[in-house]
Amino acid sequence: MWHKVQESYKLKPKLEAHSDGNQACLNAVNAIRDAEGLKLEKFTAAANDRGKQSRTPSTPYEDALYNVTCAQIEDGSIDPKVEETYTLIYAVKEGQQPPTASEAVDIWKSGYEQLGPDTPPAFKAKGEHIRAAAAASEIYYDNTVAGFVSLMVDGTREIRCYNATGCKKAALICFLSKPTLVENTPPISEGTWKKILALDNEANGNGAGDTIKFTLRSEADNCLTEINEVRSQDSLGLSSFVAKAQTSTGAAPEDVAPTESVELAKAFTCDVIKAGNAPILFSNNKRSVMYYSGSSATCSNAITEWKKGYDKFKDLTIPPTYTSSEDIYKTGAATNFISLVSEGDETVVRCYTVEKCSEEGLLCVLEPAVFEDGTAPITEATWQKVTSTFSNGVSGTSVYGALLSSVLVAVGLFALNF
Repeated sequence: MWHKVQESYKLKPKLEAHSDGNQACLNAVNAIRDAEGLKLEKFTAAANDRGKQSRTPSTPYEDALYNVTCAQIEDGSIDPKVEETYTLIYAVKEGQQPPTASEAVDIWKSGYEQLGPDTPPAFKAKGEHIRAAAAASEIYYDNTVAGFVSLMVDGTREIRCYNATGCKKAALICFLSKPTLVENTPPISEGTWKKILALDNEANGNGAGDTIKFTLRSEADNCLTEINEVRSQDSLGLSSFVAKAQTSTGAAPEDVAPTESVELAKAFTCDVIKAGNAPILFSNNKRSVMYYSGSSATCSNAITEWKKGYDKFKDLTIPPTYTSSEDIYKTGAATNFISLVSEGDETVVRCYTVEKCSEEGLLCVLEPAVFEDGTAPITEATWQKVTSTFSNGVSGTSVYGALLSSVLVAVGLFALNF
């Protein structure tokens, strides 16, 4: 009775179970799961567990459904976790008509665009984890992301769906059991994620025979000399990057490259490298990258371009804390510059030539990663040195270059005396 009153005031939606026994939702979901290249086990329709026993205690999904408000539908804030027994996914549409099952699946599929190249992180419920973990798992409170990963989960699930109408927006709400978002567990397995990436590459013209290729650069052309000339300036005093960790377990670049180059080809495309909006973290966020694309991908050209990234920060007191949603870190110009002047001791760098793209490319892998969710990528003390160095316009000249220029000037003056 009280729910009816709230419906009349548009505080809560009118709820209606799908009369076809959830068949439309089931068909739309299984069409995706059964796609060639995925072949995931099909979902099944949930049985009517209430039957004629209308006086039995309510189930967790019924309680969750009853508690959904118009405000939650309109601002996309419905909690996907329903106790430990169900996951709630939903799709929203303007107006009084809820999305059809096919429309809902298309909305959920768009959640893929919110995910990076790495296997999606473990789910952590709000309020039960530390800040760094929270930043990574916040994505699952986006209804499109929760919907997408739920469509791609391994194993079968039971599904039941409802229409929610009467608010400014209408929704299709579905409950999955067993849950797809489980505490401390990645919702998509690594094997399934690789299938998803392969299908995406194929759809975007990066299929077999046309895949981007990464080739490890030789020791003579690995860009370490040019990078460390910038880092070793007296005004910066940063530790040099190295080709191999100075430990008994440190692997040589040529030992890492065969596996890493394949991983890079799955994580990056020609388009994102050329556009300067490539993901900067990969390999489960353990490594980061800096990259360059142009008519001639030499180390010198890359360094020149990376240094220009200082302009992205020149009006800031200090670069902001890194999060995947921070706008400034969505541009390669900014992340390449921060990587160039990062503070890591003995950061290992492996540089690759990027091939099979319309422009020449260069990509360097940094290990450990320069960026970490919820952490400032550079300290205030180092940033003061960076600001002093780059705002004075002397950053392009290494110690060796400065000495050489001085010698040439001296020789020129000497010649004028004769």
